[in-house]
Amino acid sequence: MEDCGLRGLALLDHELEFIEGRPHLWHQNQWRCPDGQCVASLACTLAGREWLGDPGTEAGDYLALLPGEEPDAEASLAGIDGIHPSNAARSLLGLGADHSWRLFAWGLTLEDLKAARDLLARDGLIK
Repeated sequence: MEDCGLRGLALLDHELEFIEGRPHLWHQNQWRCPDGQCVASLACTLAGREWLGDPGTEAGDYLALLPGEEPDAEASLAGIDGIHPSNAARSLLGLGADHSWRLFAWGLTLEDLKAARDLLARDGLIK
């Protein structure tokens, strides 16, 4: 997918609109599967990040590294030179690890995501 050009709060808002219009492509309980993906993976896809493999494969759980990015330890242990979507999405959205769980936790509903968006924006944790 081509880079939408959005980052931070604008990217999150774009994601929420995408999910509302295509709820069948959103699966919060899986990073990335053949028929959908979670919020973290969707941020990466909408931002045009390159996946290292097809959904459902071990390499398909990771993204190609951008200049300056270090491979995740977990990926390195698997012999993969890549970054996990949760780490890439934190950067794309401008979130710290201590707040990303509000969007990346499994089992969240669309209403949960909207409430988290509002809380993060209100508290200046995403811009």
